[in-house]
Amino acid sequence: MATKKKTVPPKLNKFMHPRNPYRTPPSFKKLATQYPEFRAHCAYDVAGKVHLDFKNPDALRALTTCLLNQDFGLEVNIPSDRLVPTLPLRLNYLLWLEDLLFLAARRCGSVGSGSGEGDSPAPPPVVGVDIGTGAACVYPLLAAAHFSWCMLATETDPASCQSALENVQRNGLAGQIAVRKVEEKTILKEVLDLPETLAQVSTLKPRTGGGGGKGLSRSSLKSRHSDSQRWGDACSGLNKEKEGKGEEEDKEKHKEGSKTEEQEGKDDINGKEEEEREEVQERDYIYDFTMTNPPFFSSEEEADTMAKSKKGRGEPNAAPTGTALEKVTEGGEVEFIRQMVEESQLLRDKVRIFTTLIGTKAHVREVKRLVQDAKPTSCVFTEFCQGRTMRWGAAWTFAAGVSLSEVRSKKEMATKKPIVLLLPRTLMSVYSVPAAWTKVLGWLKALKVKVEVFKSTKYFVSANVKAFKLTWLHQRRRRREREREGHHQQHNGKGAKEEEKEDKGSSSKRKTEDEEESENKRARIETEGEMESETGEEEKQNMEEEEEEELDEEEELEEEENHEEGRSTDKDSQQGTSTGGWGERKPTKGGLKCLLRCNFQVKQTGGLISVEAHYLGGSLGKDGLNQLVQYMRNQLTYPHTQF
Repeated sequence: MATKKKTVPPKLNKFMHPRNPYRTPPSFKKLATQYPEFRAHCAYDVAGKVHLDFKNPDALRALTTCLLNQDFGLEVNIPSDRLVPTLPLRLNYLLWLEDLLFLAARRCGSVGSGSGEGDSPAPPPVVGVDIGTGAACVYPLLAAAHFSWCMLATETDPASCQSALENVQRNGLAGQIAVRKVEEKTILKEVLDLPETLAQVSTLKPRTGGGGGKGLSRSSLKSRHSDSQRWGDACSGLNKEKEGKGEEEDKEKHKEGSKTEEQEGKDDINGKEEEEREEVQERDYIYDFTMTNPPFFSSEEEADTMAKSKKGRGEPNAAPTGTALEKVTEGGEVEFIRQMVEESQLLRDKVRIFTTLIGTKAHVREVKRLVQDAKPTSCVFTEFCQGRTMRWGAAWTFAAGVSLSEVRSKKEMATKKPIVLLLPRTLMSVYSVPAAWTKVLGWLKALKVKVEVFKSTKYFVSANVKAFKLTWLHQRRRRREREREGHHQQHNGKGAKEEEKEDKGSSSKRKTEDEEESENKRARIETEGEMESETGEEEKQNMEEEEEEELDEEEELEEEENHEEGRSTDKDSQQGTSTGGWGERKPTKGGLKCLLRCNFQVKQTGGLISVEAHYLGGSLGKDGLNQLVQYMRNQLTYPHTQF
């Protein structure tokens, strides 16, 4: 009986991060030519094509070290008994972090992109934490060499910690990466908030020349700003709590002894104090992010069982590497992440964004529940696709005004089809993408929504849109009401003129009759006329007061409606999806919650210009985006009608 052939999952390289250089596989022939240690593990066929034995751990180790040197200028030694990191996954994780940081920078205004040229000063450097860095120390090395970030790397295993430290020193990055040995079961607490850790990290700063390497097209958060002042308050604050009054007395004596020097350099000191205040204002967090690739399994038996239980799948292409210490932890990765989430609540004021890698799909739902129970202001879950392997990522923050769910994976964007609106040639005198975007932007401005353009070229425009009020519904009804009001006002104007003519005729007639009456009757009529005029003025005044009260009531009702809209619950963000901003609290604007968040892309394909609308989130759901696109279709149907 023929055995059933196991299926091989398709390659997922097309869903890699768009800036990942390994979306295009590296040239083994080129590597074999440049690196003899890699060539030793290669085989050649009759056509001259190079083949690598991925079942050989030494071949995997040579491949990783040669790629690190060729693409990033790093010399890394990986011990033979330690885990060999795969670079596509590591870069996917780091690039996702860069996207999250760029988002947080725009929201919080304290860590931003740019080189610091011009009048505005350069932002503080990005400082991250790699929990369980491993012997290769690959995440901190890539973060420092290519993204110009400063990193704190922690490790529990003494041998791996020593190897990581040697790799950092070998690449001349000791001034940018701090490696610390920590005790078992130590994740965030008792390491990130220690005075000695802060003192060690306070000395880190990016290299003047920035990061080297090739492949990545953007590193938006590079910084060459000195951060010595930035850590002063944090270190001194913790030291004061630890040392108490003795340190305060020493400071007072030091101030008295240096009083003359302070007077002489008063201007310099004042300038430094201003810089310190600016530093504190522009940065509220000590660490920008934490990252970790936790051990997947709770025991070696579980690892072996899971490997055998993958029915219907082919054998792994690569040989397993790493020790049990790197793959196994007590309680498995779910328990590890549970502890991390609990400790993140205690360090919410010190870390901007917490992140973790998830190795097993079956654990994603439980991790989502753990993160939701912590009640962060925003969280997001994503997928990392590389080769035939998938991993998952989780990120959450307690920072106000940050919406992490705006960062989406390429797989998510590819699997969720957008709403497409084709623009006819008759719509514009010049049929081009910039002209089409001008038309779309005019529609959006008429709806009073927030528009933020991310990319604008001759052939492509991408912009995010946020709506805090439902301004695109019932446009026809509003137009008809305005038309009826206009007709009513015209009718009232004609009626008023006719009544005025009748009043003039009757008044002249009354005057003739009054002249024929007696003086006593005339006096009585004049008296009655004066009383009527006074009554008319009172009625007019009362009518004006009633109109003012009605306007006030309408304004109060409008404010109450806005307030109710602001209190409305974002169902999508509470219930969430597998990849979106699940369990997220949406940012507000003027007390109103975001009703719709979407991305508009104007592009030209095959001679036609189209508008693609991608749903990002909001309490209205996808129906709200459909309604907004329908409003645009109405504008195409009635181009000269103001809806």
